[in-house]
Amino acid sequence: MIQIRKYSMLVLFVTTLFILSCSGQKYVPLNNSRFATKVPNKSSLYKNIEKFDTKLLAIIDTEIIYEEFDTYKNILERLDYEDVRNLYRVIRFYPNGYFNSFYFRREDTFNVNSFDPFLKGHRGIYYLGKNNEIKYDIFVPTTGTGHYMGKLSGEFIINGDTLIDNRDNLSYQNIYIKREVPKEYLDFQVDWKDDLEKQRK
Repeated sequence: MIQIRKYSMLVLFVTTLFILSCSGQKYVPLNNSRFATKVPNKSSLYKNIEKFDTKLLAIIDTEIIYEEFDTYKNILERLDYEDVRNLYRVIRFYPNGYFNSFYFRREDTFNVNSFDPFLKGHRGIYYLGKNNEIKYDIFVPTTGTGHYMGKLSGEFIINGDTLIDNRDNLSYQNIYIKREVPKEYLDFQVDWKDDLEKQRK
């Protein structure tokens, strides 16, 4: 009886450790704001950046943004004022294999700070897959409260001005349409791994 109880306690202990280890990753906020975007504090999460190939720049436009599009209503999310969800997503790619995912309200207007990666945005990387597809990893909240963070992966498909997001383990696609904005709004150079090293110093 005692041996069974000890075994049950051991199983419970190991199971608890497993759950805690899978619940999320450690993070640091980008700034002191209560609503600051959280970013990972381990550069190893971006290890696939080593698979980035500059030939992807012939496919991906890094001088514009891609805005979320509702395929059911055939309208940009930014213009769909009937949608009670007053948020839409924008993806911006950088020419060194990094990208950022921003969220805006419909009433927001863009300015030189809108796409500042040091103030906001969820950080990701894109790279060349085994079959020459565009793979990606992104570090985002994995719960509605944002208390836990995790890495999500998937594949990007570019078709003209359209970006298709095929996230792993999802049965649907997210669609984005190319949009031009003033170049000074996108005048940022980034290196997620280098940022983390600087934060440690």
